[in-house]
Amino acid sequence: MSRASIPAHIILIDDGSEKEFVEMNNQFSPDKIRYISLKENTGRAAVRNLFLQYTQDDWLLFLDGDTVFNSEKNSHFFQNYSNAIHENPTAKIIVGGSYYAAQKPPLNRRLRWKYGTCKETRGSVIRSQQNAALMGNNFLIERALLEKYPFDKKIKKYGHEDTLLGITLQNAGYSIFHIDNPVENGNLETNKEFLQKTENAIDNLLAIEKNIKNKDALKTQVRLLSYRDHLKKNKMDQWVLKAFNLAGAPSKKLLISGFINLRLLNFYKIGYLLKKEKSLQ
Repeated sequence: MSRASIPAHIILIDDGSEKEFVEMNNQFSPDKIRYISLKENTGRAAVRNLFLQYTQDDWLLFLDGDTVFNSEKNSHFFQNYSNAIHENPTAKIIVGGSYYAAQKPPLNRRLRWKYGTCKETRGSVIRSQQNAALMGNNFLIERALLEKYPFDKKIKKYGHEDTLLGITLQNAGYSIFHIDNPVENGNLETNKEFLQKTENAIDNLLAIEKNIKNKDALKTQVRLLSYRDHLKKNKMDQWVLKAFNLAGAPSKKLLISGFINLRLLNFYKIGYLLKKEKSLQ
């Protein structure tokens, strides 16, 4: 996508999916969609960098494979990004945002929906005011910038690879520009899958914190870390850890079973982080 036009190439990289999905995706017309199937899952960071090998376009628009387009809400989706480029010539990273369907999903998939609806569905004004992190499921970035500052391919598991890239870009002097151009997050994980991804993201977070130079920037983006520091400052972290050792497993079972409570989820997250952190010492 250039500053003067909207025409774009559609590239789909399948990161080690099962055979049935590969066969389904192979039905795409090659003159409309370039489909690349990887034999093994290389990780979210590495696969996003891989897009640079398959296009020479000036701009790259990243969308997750489970993105759902609404005919009414997304009728001017690409035009909105094009307008943002024209109206903000200094912008090199543009985030469109996301939302979740209004209808509640079944209980076994409601935890992801509840968290996303309450914590991730935010307009551009709020995201800008809160200095929101880069959201990897729907953003536009200038090709030259991603070539200079690619995703950290050392991050193999799910979670926070986009947070790290956003901090890297901001440290380099680039601002993240937010617009209201959201897409729906579809194909919600089961409660069990979401908790597993949450644990993976916390594992990544601790690894990033260990190696990143600007730890304050990371804590600004990730409230879980600043809350942990608050607990330690007030000598409450050991009490929370003891509570988690007793109630962590039952809490996880409750969340998986369909007891959808974000306070309980927050307890599980901070407890898991403290326990994981201690095991790494």
